[in-house]
Amino acid sequence: NEWTAWTENNRKVMSQVEFAYFIEEHEDDISAVDGYPSSLDMMKMATEFEARQDQGIKSAVRLQNGGVELAYVSNDDAQTIEKMRLFEKFKIGIPVFRGATDGCLLDARLRYRTHQGKATFWYELVRPDRAHEMAAQTMIKTIRDGLKEVPVLMGTCVSA
Repeated sequence: NEWTAWTENNRKVMSQVEFAYFIEEHEDDISAVDGYPSSLDMMKMATEFEARQDQGIKSAVRLQNGGVELAYVSNDDAQTIEKMRLFEKFKIGIPVFRGATDGCLLDARLRYRTHQGKATFWYELVRPDRAHEMAAQTMIKTIRDGLKEVPVLMGTCVSA
């Protein structure tokens, strides 16, 4: 189900192609509310992502002992940073439990790294535990309301 797909891939680093396939496969889950990117926006970003980097070398010379310290520096350029700011967060709307008729909206933070000209992506769901708890409470209330006189007990099943 949707919940399993998103939670199992939470924080999983994917290549650009893997991420694009994942977004394509789950495009119906992405919710473009309140100015968040749509699945089409996410798909376009994932397939057309190109990071530009400013590269340089910093050097420091110690006059006392003649030592030289060199450091290679690589920073995303302003255009890449501005473009990715649009995709800093996105929303997914998915049911927590299989067969549930209502879903919950979850924020997800998009992360990316570039290394040797290749991009990797992942997302981090924001507090999925709270969404799970709220969905469980809603389902318990629905069951209680439907059963009326029968008590609903919460606990752990233990098999003999």
